[in-house]
Amino acid sequence: MNVAYCIIPRIGGTYRFYLNLRKALNNTDCNIYGVSIGPEIRLWDENYADGNCVKIAPSEKNFQLCAREFIDWIKETKIDIVIPMDSSYALSSIPFLHSNTKVVMCCSTITKSSYDAVTVYLDRTSKIIVNSKRQLDDLQKIKKIDKKKLILIPHGTDLHKKHESPPLICRNNNYLNIIYSGRIKEDSKGIFLFPKTLDFLEKWNVPFHLKIIGSGPDERILRYKLKKWEQIGKVTFCGNVPPSQVPFEISNADIFLMPSRFEGFGISLIECMAQGVVPIVSKIRGVTDWIVDNEVNGLVCKQRSAKYFAKNISRLHNDRTLLERFKESAIIKTTMEFSLKQMRINYYRLFREVFDEKDFVIKQIPWSNFKPIIIQQPSLLPFIPSLFKRCIPTAVKIKIKYFFKL
Repeated sequence: MNVAYCIIPRIGGTYRFYLNLRKALNNTDCNIYGVSIGPEIRLWDENYADGNCVKIAPSEKNFQLCAREFIDWIKETKIDIVIPMDSSYALSSIPFLHSNTKVVMCCSTITKSSYDAVTVYLDRTSKIIVNSKRQLDDLQKIKKIDKKKLILIPHGTDLHKKHESPPLICRNNNYLNIIYSGRIKEDSKGIFLFPKTLDFLEKWNVPFHLKIIGSGPDERILRYKLKKWEQIGKVTFCGNVPPSQVPFEISNADIFLMPSRFEGFGISLIECMAQGVVPIVSKIRGVTDWIVDNEVNGLVCKQRSAKYFAKNISRLHNDRTLLERFKESAIIKTTMEFSLKQMRINYYRLFREVFDEKDFVIKQIPWSNFKPIIIQQPSLLPFIPSLFKRCIPTAVKIKIKYFFKL
């Protein structure tokens, strides 16, 4: 079976999932390609691309021609299953696929744009993969979706004690090693919470060191906000770290901070838990509170509350026995529920089922009927209280993602 997974090689959970999926299905008859199309390739990071990453129409800017080259590549490579993700070029190509090429949608997050992407061609879709309970609950409410097409497959990790790491006890009794790993992007990740959180820790005399792994559009602003901490060595920006190095960087931490406002899952979250790093996360219904059992293997906080995050960090600093218990429980949770082995079983079974389906009976559509499918970028507008939204001018609503940078 040949599977085309549309993704751009760069830091982020969706590409990390591609790497994990390839690893999980290694030594099976399932071959996964990571495909980038047309203008998407400008975001390509050669440091992350592996041998199965493919560039389609790298110099082409015409939308339709990019889609046509993608269709030609599918025929030449004999692709059996296409996972378009949020690629507008791949999604726009679906009506022109041969009847024996199946489509499997995979929901990337919990925004309207992601839900629009997985429902754009339901009559041509064999299965819709969701990774969290929240996604499953949301999509089950959409009447036009055949509930039999929905399948919940959580992400998995194999980072459980796969390398040398410090003992599970707190790495340094004098201070806490805190880590953040992910995109440095305020509107979705809530990373501007860090400066106020650190101010509270200093006020309460909680010793710490914060390591930030990743990059993103708001890195410059965050560095400015954390400048005083970086200058005295209490904050370190590591930039993008190669996937092979991530386990070591994680293993040296005591606490993982995740102040996200919306997430589809959180691969960094389970990777840290697998290493015995205690997560302190913002509550995202059906996502973070589904992965993290509050007061068992981590702590779930009220969103956008720096004081709440700081209180929980201080609590773990003062109670190292509780910290140790959470570490052990986090490893058990990921081993039992989020393993790469279980992910391998689930995805191989799914791909085999889809591969064995009868070919679609479709009417050939001429390219003159081509219509681009444009997937809008996620916005914070759905997450803002209605009373507050009514106070925002329409022009500002359209560019709401910039509002939080002011």
